[in-house]
This record gives sequence, C-alpha cells and structure tokens, in this order.
Amino acid sequence: MTVIANNSQSDDDLIKVFVVDHDACYATATTKTFIKVRTEFEGFHFYPNASQIDKRIAFLEAEHRHIFKVEVKISVTHLDRELEFFLVKWALQEFIKDGKMNHKSCEMIATDILNKHLIPLYGANRYYEIIVSEDGENDGIVEYKPPRVQ
Repeated sequence: MTVIANNSQSDDDLIKVFVVDHDACYATATTKTFIKVRTEFEGFHFYPNASQIDKRIAFLEAEHRHIFKVEVKISVTHLDRELEFFLVKWALQEFIKDGKMNHKSCEMIATDILNKHLIPLYGANRYYEIIVSEDGENDGIVEYKPPRVQ
C-alpha cells in the first residue's frame, strides 16, 4: 500500500481513506437480464395547435405519415426463453397494426403500449422500457419500474 504524505492528515487518516476507497471498488455486483424486440409500422398522426407553440411547426397540425419504429425492453427472470422473442414481437405487431395514432405523440404511443398491451400481457412486476421514434430520428421513451416488494 502506498501512503502519500500530506501535512494536513496523519498517516492513519490516509490509510483509512485508502481502505475505504479500496473497499468501495469491490461493491457487490448485480446482474439483470432483459430481452429487447424491435418492429416498425406505418402510421399517421397530427399535433393539434402546434402553431400556438411555434409557427415553424404549424405543418404538424395536418395529419402526416411516419414509419414509427418501436423498441421494447422487458426484464426476464431466467435465461432460457422465459419470453420468446418471436411471440413477444408478434403480439406487439398485432397490438399496433392499426397505425391510426390521431393526435398521439411518441410518448403517448409508448404509454399505450405499456398500459394496454405489455402490463396486461406480461404483468406489472417487470421492468419495461418502450422507445417509439418517428422515422428512427426522434424518440419518445417511457420507462416503467415495478413497485418494490416489501
């Protein structure tokens, strides 16, 4: 162990600092396991009253098309296909197949996917992260952390 001399601290203080810092480097590690599925769909939406926020985005008030890209990350409890990728993806595609998003933002679409699809299908005791983007360019992200069990 190297002790660096410092007039404001005794050698004992320096050793304590070193040992505390050394112990902090060996904190207990945890591992979490997730799956992630991706899909995309053609959809149409609009942003009511966008021009009231800024005239430059008035064009968003008209219904317009995007390729919405969706990523869903879900926690799993074991490593051997607790949730099968294909089944999760197909169920997600079935849920979003309509493509008529009306006034919904990416964040609203992600929230619908969470509350109306994922939690009813896979339960509320999992971590979820849902990312919805317009054309892969700008993302809305919703993260759900399950309530802690006491």
